[in-house]
Amino acid sequence: MKKIDSRREEASGGDSEIPKTDPLAQELDGYVDAGMKSQALRLVRRILKQTRPSAEAFSEAVIAIFILAGRVESWGLLIAAAYSGLTRAEQRSCHWLMIYFHCEIEDYEAAAHMLPATFGESCNLFELALALSIRVELDQLEEAKPLARKCAQAVAHTEDPSARTLLILGLTKYFARVRDWDQVIAIWEPLQDDAILVESALIGLVEIYAAKALLTIQSGLEKLAIRRKDFDADREIIIPGNDQHRWDGAEKKLQRHKKWIEKILPKARQKEFGFGGKSHEKI
Repeated sequence: MKKIDSRREEASGGDSEIPKTDPLAQELDGYVDAGMKSQALRLVRRILKQTRPSAEAFSEAVIAIFILAGRVESWGLLIAAAYSGLTRAEQRSCHWLMIYFHCEIEDYEAAAHMLPATFGESCNLFELALALSIRVELDQLEEAKPLARKCAQAVAHTEDPSARTLLILGLTKYFARVRDWDQVIAIWEPLQDDAILVESALIGLVEIYAAKALLTIQSGLEKLAIRRKDFDADREIIIPGNDQHRWDGAEKKLQRHKKWIEKILPKARQKEFGFGGKSHEKI
């Protein structure tokens, strides 16, 4: 999962407004904004070791870990212990952060078990966006399809920039995976000047066009393989070896282009763009 690009102004994940009244949350927010990593992480540890941290301080602490910590998984026990100290209502408001934590450490099975059974009209948009990404990561594209529809509807209506960010990241992940690449382009192109998503948009567009080029190369290699089998005896008599020379030259050029494209999209990442895995019809 990609790092959260902006700190949450609410600990609720969109359920209820909680103003920053906790002095520790205020102090931590200042450290994070100033890029004071060591001071911020020391305060994070102090907050998480409290017997009953506030939902606000807990939320700020976990988000600071996502932004600043090098090894998120090493904070797992502290985060779980602090979460258990929250009230039931506070746990509900911070539940999406626990799901996000499991996504950050790529434990998608555990994250999936934490998802709500259904997503109604008033659902938590953070959890909805994460659910879409999780289903894609688990190759559960049938389950992802209705979630993608809901995310697309939510993007058009939400005024929360953080929820919008996660929804867009989930949608582009899904559309890339099912090879609806034109939809990804349609999402990223107007966001190239977006304050939060500019990096994702610029890199995302390059990767999608690289995926298109890679697919064209693969198709070209398949067509050459057919040409090689389609032996024309008459042409071979007129210019012996000419066809073989042509196909060899074309294949060499395509393989060279493929090598360069795979510097952008290495084989380990090609499944993210629908290569070599299960695909699905567009929503």
